[in-house]
Amino acid sequence: MKKKTYFQLALLLILFNYFIVINVVAVEYNLEFNENTKFIWRVEEYEEDTYIDIFIEEADFEEDDQQQIRINSIDEREKKWVISYDIW
Repeated sequence: MKKKTYFQLALLLILFNYFIVINVVAVEYNLEFNENTKFIWRVEEYEEDTYIDIFIEEADFEEDDQQQIRINSIDEREKKWVISYDIW
């Protein structure tokens, strides 16, 4: 009797898991900008030690610096975007 109960419980868990997996909805991502979009990037806060820990090199900017970024082209591929841009 115990084996039958364990089997039913296992089958119930498998079916429950199956129905959860079926109801998964894929997430769609989109970009909120197009080609020739311009951004102005301003460094409001800069911690040199944290930057070096993450990127392993010295930054070429300081706090309160500004840079303009212009999106040249957006190449949409199967699982990613390839974005080319210029920085002034």
